[in-house]
Amino acid sequence: LGKSLIAPACLCPLLSGTGLFSLQTVFRPPLDLYDVLIHLNSNQIPRHLESVDQPVKSFSRGVVKNSSGARILFPVVDYDPVQCYLQDLREAFGDLALFFYDKHGGEVIAVLWKPSSFQPQPFKVSNMKGRTVTTLNSELVCVPNIEAILEDFEVLGEGLVKRVEAHTEKWTV
Repeated sequence: LGKSLIAPACLCPLLSGTGLFSLQTVFRPPLDLYDVLIHLNSNQIPRHLESVDQPVKSFSRGVVKNSSGARILFPVVDYDPVQCYLQDLREAFGDLALFFYDKHGGEVIAVLWKPSSFQPQPFKVSNMKGRTVTTLNSELVCVPNIEAILEDFEVLGEGLVKRVEAHTEKWTV
């Protein structure tokens, strides 16, 4: 009962974030493990204030100006453009890749190619989604069209996607 509620001195630098390590580091995933990083515009992320690293500058959503120039609050409820975009990505490319996102203010969608996605598939019209035709041992096969897929990531997320960063050195095509 007579124990102190104050943290031991050895933990104070960790908890305050002033030491070599910050407790926030535990909640930041390493992004170098992923094949593609889709960077998002922070002003389009509705839960940006929940992120591990608080943004320096915040902004308000749902503010409109009327004809006289006065600002009127217009509440936006239950609309998350990042989740809509993520659903579109999973529907369109779920057979080729896995998509990871921190819904609490994350600014990056991480993409990991499925190993089976790079295996040549027999040429069929149903196998053409996200793929291109090439020849292998004088036989027509379908392989992923990575350049087109990356471009589709940007087109699907127009206004939301800042840039798509591909880590091509890891790919095994």
